[in-house]
Amino acid sequence: MGDRNFRLPTHVRPERYEFNVVPDLAAKVFSASGSIELVLDRPAREITMHAVALTIDSATLGGQSANMSFDAESQTVTFFVSKELPAGRAELDVTYRGKLHDDLRGFYLAGGIGDRKSTRLNSSHMSE
Repeated sequence: MGDRNFRLPTHVRPERYEFNVVPDLAAKVFSASGSIELVLDRPAREITMHAVALTIDSATLGGQSANMSFDAESQTVTFFVSKELPAGRAELDVTYRGKLHDDLRGFYLAGGIGDRKSTRLNSSHMSE
């Protein structure tokens, strides 16, 4: 069972993010793919990250296909691999999609009235 005050484990540290994010403002959705360079302070077979309201289509961790487990209460996903990753550098490659929110959470829509009194939609992102 999840913990409402969930904090990510400290033995896995992200060092660099590189993603291609493609918003569809009219449909209020987005798709993304990319990688996160990680530093593991100790060997690991799993890593946990925040992933509220995302659909993850595929993931590899340290070059291995990763299985996933979601925890709705803590709003996290845990990626599992069969072969233990050694301490040091590892990379998580992931493809995912989601909705553009209107509540300033995650990747969200920011609306307004344009010069010609038509609604304009923009997207923005808040990250940890």
